[in-house]
Amino acid sequence: MSEITNSKEFKDIVNDLNSNQFDRALNRLNKLSTIHPNDYYILKLFASIYLKKLEWNNALKYYEKLLQHFFPEKLQW
Repeated sequence: MSEITNSKEFKDIVNDLNSNQFDRALNRLNKLSTIHPNDYYILKLFASIYLKKLEWNNALKYYEKLLQHFFPEKLQW
């Protein structure tokens, strides 16, 4: 795991997600993402939160970013 996942901020976001406090989690995550904009765990967390909120287009946007940044070979059809 990365140092981000061990941070208090990240753990607070995960706790918000687990307690269905999605908007609060997104607010915190937006702040953390300004420091680490393309971090794998942050992008994955954005996707997961939007998926739980049933905001499919936003979730898809972050899953696509994950693929582009970390698995570009998977995008070749």
